[in-house]
Amino acid sequence: MDAEQTRGTSGVQGVAIGLLMLGGVLAVLGSALNWFRFSANLSGVGGATTTNSVKGLDGSDGVITLILGLVLVVVGVLLATVRARGSRLGLALGGLLAALVAGGIGIYDAATAKSRAISSAVGKVPLGQRVQIRALLDRLFASGVLKISLQIGIILLVIGAGIAVIGALVALVSPQPQPAVQVPQAAIPPPPEDAGAAPQAPVPPPPDQAVATPQAVPPPPPEPQPSRPVQVEPAPPPAPQPGSLPQTEQPAAPVERPEQSPSEDPGDS
Repeated sequence: MDAEQTRGTSGVQGVAIGLLMLGGVLAVLGSALNWFRFSANLSGVGGATTTNSVKGLDGSDGVITLILGLVLVVVGVLLATVRARGSRLGLALGGLLAALVAGGIGIYDAATAKSRAISSAVGKVPLGQRVQIRALLDRLFASGVLKISLQIGIILLVIGAGIAVIGALVALVSPQPQPAVQVPQAAIPPPPEDAGAAPQAPVPPPPDQAVATPQAVPPPPPEPQPSRPVQVEPAPPPAPQPGSLPQTEQPAAPVERPEQSPSEDPGDS
């Protein structure tokens, strides 16, 4: 789940960075190209049709938008390398401001192109004739004798600024990527030995080298233990049976011997 979220966050940030850089490049190119083309069709009065193109860098506005476009490219590069959340938010806000200013300049110049062209022409005549010249120029623009059209430069500027605004907003609202945490890798255990492999026989030593065989040392003889007299304990008397009277020892009856009469001689018998 964390890996999927990290990949999603990186993808959104990549889109924001790409939009900022693309918008900056378009703003730089648009500032260097033609912004307006003025044409005067004087064929109705016996004249020729003349055209004049104006580049963005011909005025101060084009220089400002060129610098802002470069700022957008730098912001995109920094967003691709910086990981601190506060720095990324600051860069995104700076890119958003630069894109808004560049787009605002382009939209303002495109909307006021005719009025600024008239004011520029009126400013070159004497002060007393400015009102009449302004009214004349207004009638010429309304009749189609004088025309002013937008060129690719200012169109690319406005489009690039809009793309950069979207990229900056995406960078602001998308989750910020977390710095990668390096997890120490566990030591890889050695591969297990092949159980089916036959054990290798020991290599015999060369014949010219004698191998000392360790001899077994005989164990010492056991020490004689001193003999001890065996004491025999008398067996205890048997326990009386239940219901029988205890037997008492009775003295042995004396043996009577017949008395011999003194008249009897043992030889007669």
